[in-house]
Amino acid sequence: MTNRWIIKCCLLVFVGVAWGDWIGSTSSAQEASPQNDLKWKISQPIPETSLRGLHVVDRKTVWACGSGGTVVRTSDGGESWLVASPPNWPKLEFRSIHAWDAKRACIASAGTPAILLRTLDGGENWSEVYRHPSELAFFDAMQFWTEQDGIAISDPIEGHWVIVQTSDGGKSWRAWSESETPQVLSNEAAFAASNGSLYVRSDKEFWIGSGGAVEGSEAGVYRVSSNGKWNREVAKLRSDKSSGIFGLIVNQKGFGVAVGGNYEKEAEPESTASWSVDGGLSWSPAKRMPSGFRSSVVVAQMDGRETWIAAGPNGIDRSLDGREWKRIGETGFHAIRWEPESQTLWGVGSKGRIGSVRLSGASR
Repeated sequence: MTNRWIIKCCLLVFVGVAWGDWIGSTSSAQEASPQNDLKWKISQPIPETSLRGLHVVDRKTVWACGSGGTVVRTSDGGESWLVASPPNWPKLEFRSIHAWDAKRACIASAGTPAILLRTLDGGENWSEVYRHPSELAFFDAMQFWTEQDGIAISDPIEGHWVIVQTSDGGKSWRAWSESETPQVLSNEAAFAASNGSLYVRSDKEFWIGSGGAVEGSEAGVYRVSSNGKWNREVAKLRSDKSSGIFGLIVNQKGFGVAVGGNYEKEAEPESTASWSVDGGLSWSPAKRMPSGFRSSVVVAQMDGRETWIAAGPNGIDRSLDGREWKRIGETGFHAIRWEPESQTLWGVGSKGRIGSVRLSGASR
């Protein structure tokens, strides 16, 4: 077994939750929060699952996916949840999801087979729109930058990232040739933890965060520029079989934040965030790190200021500059997303947990 597959197997064990026959009824309540925790509104429509994928369309429409082939959605801001799981794939892990509205969505599997599925009717029916022919393929993330255009990435095969692209809203996908994709270091891969290891602005401007037991033990950020040239930049975060980058964002001004750490040591704050001021050309470690392993990061405009928020299984941190992080919540989530209209942070995590909390004023 290669080191790359050891990474993946370890991560699957880490997040895997057995799938039962009972899909359960939706329960929604205000969870008792520890002192100083955010006041999350928590739902657990399918408590037996571990949720990893999350897409917030607007203040009312949210989709989530995870273990046991699970997909759920809400059209009323989380007051109720509908099970929208594809019936033929009860053993697959779905870690990546993109939705356009309450009816249309696309999901990517993490594992074998590496497939992409699409629904046009709210999950009542799903169509397989892409299947990678190799058993080594493993989709880590999928992002869209327009309604029609999107990219999904898989772990490297024969030393190159696997990239597939759609230009018709996920109806069909084209695999990039090996000459179009960058060569990676030995044992390097991405983590399919929160659909966060890929950040895309266009097919000529995107970033991939890596991890794995690479030579030099430093995670990398693969960056493609408008001329199609690839560069691997050292992210100043530790990289090994359980460590690396799990989430990254680069804003329009070129300021970037990468988060991660060691998922086997959730409470360890060492090497959990770095930042860039030049579009990902160079990176520096945070001066004050997030307070544990962080698998997801978002950027929000709140109170007229840009605020970075990072989440992991042991809590939530925020930063105004990517350099100094402060713990603001104790409830853990695997993936978070920001809804700007309602100033609401959404999160998904273990035991089927889906949370939402308004954060206006949190940047003060």
